[in-house]
Amino acid sequence: MREGNRVKSILKRYVCNLLSIFLLSGSANGFSETSIIDYPEMRFTTPFDNQDRARQELGGVNAIVQDKLGFIWIGGENGLARYDGRTLLYFKSDLSGDGSLPLNYIFQMVVDSKNTLWLATEEGLIRYDIGVNRFERVTTIGSFTIDVDSVSALEIDANDQLYVGTARGLYVIDPSQQHMRFFLPRPPLTIEPNIEQIRDILIDDKKNVWLATAGMGVAVLNPNTEKFNYFLHNPQDSGSLGHNSVRSVLQDSRGRIWFGTYGNGVSRLDAGSEIFQRYVYNADVSGSIGGNIIWDIKEDAAGNILFAIDQRGLARFDEESEHFVHYRHRPYDLTSLVSDQLRVIYEDNNNDLWFGASPSGVSFYSRNTNKFRHFITQPSDPFSLSNNSILRIIEAADGMLWVGTEGGLNRLDPATGKVTRYLANPTDPAALRANAVLALEEDSDGQIWVGTWGGGLHRLNPHSGIFSRYFPNPSESGSINSEFIWDITKDRNDNIWIATETGGLNRYEKSTDSFIHYYHDPKIKGGITGNFISSLMADSKGNLWLGGYTGVNVFNLKNETFTQIPYETGFSNSTNSKNTKAFFEDSKGRVWIGTQHRGVNIFDTRSKEFRYLDTSDGLPSQNVSGILEDDNQNIWLATGNGLVKIDSLSEKITIFGREAELAGSNYNREALLKDRNGRLYFGSSEGITSFHPAELRSDSAPPPIRLVSFRIFNKEVNLGENSPLKVPIFIADKISLSYKDSMFTFGFSALDYRNSKTIHYSYKLDGFDQDWIDVGRNANAVYTNLGPGKYTFRVRASNDDEHWYTGQSLEVRIQAPPWRTWWAYVLYVIIIFSALYYRHSHIVLRANARAYQAQATKDALTGVYNRFGLGQIAEGVFSNSETKRGVGVALFDVDHFKLINDRCGHDSGDYVLKNVARIAKDTIRHSDHFGRWGGEEFVLICVVRDPEDGMELIDKVRIAIREFNFGLDGIAKVTVSAGFAMVSEVDSFESALKRADTAMYEAKKSGRDRIVLASPKE
Repeated sequence: MREGNRVKSILKRYVCNLLSIFLLSGSANGFSETSIIDYPEMRFTTPFDNQDRARQELGGVNAIVQDKLGFIWIGGENGLARYDGRTLLYFKSDLSGDGSLPLNYIFQMVVDSKNTLWLATEEGLIRYDIGVNRFERVTTIGSFTIDVDSVSALEIDANDQLYVGTARGLYVIDPSQQHMRFFLPRPPLTIEPNIEQIRDILIDDKKNVWLATAGMGVAVLNPNTEKFNYFLHNPQDSGSLGHNSVRSVLQDSRGRIWFGTYGNGVSRLDAGSEIFQRYVYNADVSGSIGGNIIWDIKEDAAGNILFAIDQRGLARFDEESEHFVHYRHRPYDLTSLVSDQLRVIYEDNNNDLWFGASPSGVSFYSRNTNKFRHFITQPSDPFSLSNNSILRIIEAADGMLWVGTEGGLNRLDPATGKVTRYLANPTDPAALRANAVLALEEDSDGQIWVGTWGGGLHRLNPHSGIFSRYFPNPSESGSINSEFIWDITKDRNDNIWIATETGGLNRYEKSTDSFIHYYHDPKIKGGITGNFISSLMADSKGNLWLGGYTGVNVFNLKNETFTQIPYETGFSNSTNSKNTKAFFEDSKGRVWIGTQHRGVNIFDTRSKEFRYLDTSDGLPSQNVSGILEDDNQNIWLATGNGLVKIDSLSEKITIFGREAELAGSNYNREALLKDRNGRLYFGSSEGITSFHPAELRSDSAPPPIRLVSFRIFNKEVNLGENSPLKVPIFIADKISLSYKDSMFTFGFSALDYRNSKTIHYSYKLDGFDQDWIDVGRNANAVYTNLGPGKYTFRVRASNDDEHWYTGQSLEVRIQAPPWRTWWAYVLYVIIIFSALYYRHSHIVLRANARAYQAQATKDALTGVYNRFGLGQIAEGVFSNSETKRGVGVALFDVDHFKLINDRCGHDSGDYVLKNVARIAKDTIRHSDHFGRWGGEEFVLICVVRDPEDGMELIDKVRIAIREFNFGLDGIAKVTVSAGFAMVSEVDSFESALKRADTAMYEAKKSGRDRIVLASPKE
């Protein structure tokens, strides 16, 4: 039901909104402190990962410089640090005097053409030789002495002459560092203590040397006449120098000289003029300098003149208005300056800006941040967003942006960044009923429809600022049927559709100012599948897509029928999730569906098939809450862990996280927009990030990529006589390692301070690695147990996976251990040949020994064991009672062997013995031992279960001999007689054999060709 609005309330609300619009306009024009908020956006970062340690180690930062290799050096009150884009390496004063930093307090720094770093410190001039990693206090130049305790200013001219400013005058050191000149400025005023110190030095385009002093104004040295001219403050002359205490001096690209004074703002001297123009702080004048103590002045590459102001942050001179634009520290804004007490401004080789502050800290301004614009809430600024948790963004026909947040509705002017807030007031019928604004849409009349969580639906007249409220009324069938509004969309017929949490789908009927409802009814087939609808999309074909927690429904607007998209994983004709968060139809007619837990579904409306992208394909999160398409047909996804760009041609995925200067990385609502100019807006839980995709291309030169550390067994390797490093690792081209250095690590960094948090690396060791090894943001390479030889280590870096930049390479030689040197291999050859000769000799000896052993244990005639061999076997068998258990001994004798010899000859006798031995060997088992005891007698040593088992075995031998046809004339059969004795515990071989012998003679007496079992031994 639409709530009745009383005339009095409407008028009151109308007047209040007109007043707020009037006040907003006034603030944009600038009143006192408000003017400090009104500046072109500059977003600063703290470049160091461990900012707290940097603050402690460096203290107040007075000097910043970049050397020829690309490293950033930061000098402070507590010491010095070198920054490589990833880590800070600190240098501290050490009284040992072994090449360490002599003193911690640093005023200024310069780098000469030889990449020597010069430091102005409280205790004199310090020279740092990068090639040997050594600091040295310079007190003499050739035969000249620098007779000062403190050096406060430094400058290098085009000829590499070094200018050294002190409290005692100016020293000019020749590039050869063998000659020096001294100049003493003496202006026409009374010289008092502590006013002679030279605080800054400028060499202008005519090679004049300008000296800014602590109390003697400005002295200008003519290099031709070597005489000084002086500019002093005259209280009676408004065209004179603003103050005699001058901290900084700069000549800009227009030839103007700027002077930062310590007490009276800025003075400017135009080319060819001797009249100073002063810029002094005035709290009552908008756009004044902002403070009268100026620490540093810098002209950047864009021609902007920047000023570091004590207690007042940074100021930029606006040439057109000759006013100053201010940038201040804001406690609740991490993208503001780290401190208002700036001390130094430095522009690096990439034209990015560094700001050193007191009492500590460094701020960094990347030119890339111009590409991103943030809108966030500022507690002290009523014209900022009312809340950082962004729920919805739309663009109205007049170009204004409407932003729904957890804390109210906001009208955002993208040109000025100014916000008008609309906050809930349940008692005011012309205001919002709830602050959580989940849904927004503009209708054909320019009215803004606002859906809230728990507060129902609203229609806002943007001109009057008056809301019309719609909320459930059970007594009116045409009222909205839920107070929880999740989405609002407009179809091609300008109908307004509302998705609710508890009431399904609603359509607004303009003619009756009422609503038509589409409920879920389980009894109706083909209806809507659930009453919780969280997302809507009207496509180009006249359909309305509905998503929520019960799958996807497509509503045909013409015939008002619902079709449910199947849900089943693993099938191309279905979605892979029931939890739908967003829809988008791209320029190719495909429908993209963002899900809560399964990434994004891509539906081809022609083939009716789905494709899916999730974390396995490279997405940073399974939660996809928003989808849009840029002017180049690239698809952008808002996810629970950053933004994703999907290239329209290659479908390459690029991820933008918090490190890409986004305002947060958690995009959990469908709060995104492409405006009429192609600019994209994404709302997160921490504010809005806006950018134009075409501006995201990198326009900086490839950064130098340097080795920055070298460790053996995780211990940093320093320069030294016995060190493998002869020069610092970042300038080394080769290194030689012992075979004992079996584990070493290279640390590397791309000296790109603009993109340091998004750069990823790969490396390769030629001669070992087959291909480049991608390590992401990990900037270390570890190698273990490399073989001796020569290798080349190479490293490269990229910011986008497409363009790789190769950095420093290093030849690595691994020395061979003593046992792998050439002379060792000669010795090995000698040893091998000697070993082969010895082995050959040993083989011959063993063969002979085996032959001798065979001759000693084998019977020469039969090839079976002889008496000695049988004795050797018996010695092992009869060694103890365990080995004797189950052993039997048999003694065989060839019957009538003398008759065979007499009738057939001794050759036939030998023939019989050979065959008897062969037949017995073939009949017995492998575990049995058979041998010739002597003459025609044979012995068998065997293991049997019992006497019967032994008798059976021996009988097999007897039968086999008897049945063999020996083929002897006059001899029909050859038989044997045998005696068998089972060995007892008390038996020896001899006693067992004797009992078998006795049994054998019993067999002979009994008729031969038989076996007799010997009596057991008692």
